[in-house]
Amino acid sequence: MKPKASLFLLIAILILLLSSLSYGDTYETPPVFQATDILPHELLSSEYHTVADEVEIYRYGYLFSMQTEAGTELVLGEDLLQKRVQEAAAIARLDGVTKTEAFITSLTEAAKSPLYSALGVVTRPVSTIKGLPEGATRYLQGKLFRVRQTIGTVKEKTEEITDDSYELNTEETLDEATVKARELARSQIGYNDAKRQWAKRLNVDPYSTNPALIRVLDRVAVASSLGSFAVDYYMPGNDVLGYINQAESLVWDASPDEIRSRNDKELRSLGISSDLIEAFHDHALYYLSDKITIVESMKTLMELRGLEDLLLVVLGAEDPYETALILKTLKMLTLYHEERSELDAIVIEGGMIAAVEPGGRLVFPLAIDYLFWTDLAEQIADELQDKYPLKLLMLSGQISDRASRELADRFWVVYSNSLEFLE
Repeated sequence: MKPKASLFLLIAILILLLSSLSYGDTYETPPVFQATDILPHELLSSEYHTVADEVEIYRYGYLFSMQTEAGTELVLGEDLLQKRVQEAAAIARLDGVTKTEAFITSLTEAAKSPLYSALGVVTRPVSTIKGLPEGATRYLQGKLFRVRQTIGTVKEKTEEITDDSYELNTEETLDEATVKARELARSQIGYNDAKRQWAKRLNVDPYSTNPALIRVLDRVAVASSLGSFAVDYYMPGNDVLGYINQAESLVWDASPDEIRSRNDKELRSLGISSDLIEAFHDHALYYLSDKITIVESMKTLMELRGLEDLLLVVLGAEDPYETALILKTLKMLTLYHEERSELDAIVIEGGMIAAVEPGGRLVFPLAIDYLFWTDLAEQIADELQDKYPLKLLMLSGQISDRASRELADRFWVVYSNSLEFLE
């Protein structure tokens, strides 16, 4: 063989080898991003927090390192980061309030009330989830989709904080017990009202699972309900506090019982069975504002078949990242139905929420920060390859070049950052 021909052959072999390495049976490893490239300015830093510049991908989600006065917290996903930034500002402002003479005097007054310890809120332990959540992996593996027989375990897996602050003393007379119970009930109502009003001023959820926020909200609510501390006590404004939509604002103006009753009525009108409604009420990881949003989304999709299956996936969430993923998935689906194209039915594919259009095209919303090509991504794409000739993937985040090519080869239409396209 001539040297020139040998050289051409060698080059051809090298090209084939490189091609097989970059676009063959191997999978991608997640990249590292810079926070300045993916976050708006207000989430990068404020006088209350700082986000480290290096951002890794953990199970298809951005993993942020957030520094506040309380220390460093790893936060998975931009949605949860936005909540934590908002709550950090609220905590700092409330901490300032609790150092004022007016607050200290009011809390001292409140402590003299016989109902102070009965309310049991100032030192009540608040549960929190330790360690990193599973990210999007459980959702992509279809593990959030529950069969009806297992729905009874929802309450056990998401233990609610119970209030055992008042127990009837059997030595009390009925009249004494009745009077005490009524006083406690009135105080509890006043405390809950004060807590919601403080939360409204700070633009945060009064039923947040952030233990630091709940602890300081509890203190000012007690000082306001049992003491003389005014709920409209002056606090300097702060631009970092975000906007909360109309559905979420109901948590400020309605009691938990009123919200539960409203959600119950709406779900029954949608034909949802009693056992699923009860499981929905009992799910402790969704804020009350989240539950309002879920119900509103289901109302938007009320004409579609498959709502009960959708709710089964909703109930499968077991950590804050999964609840945020579900909420964004529903947002994308409802916006597409309202603004782009009417959907025909909800379908659960591989345990994940999707929908089909009247013409049969699959619409697959996927609320993850970064999709790259893995064995799991390939498995999902291949399973849907022949089932739906027409397929639309709506990503809330970004997609790698490799994943984009692989999906195009399987006849997927892909929209990244799809909320920008939908809103």
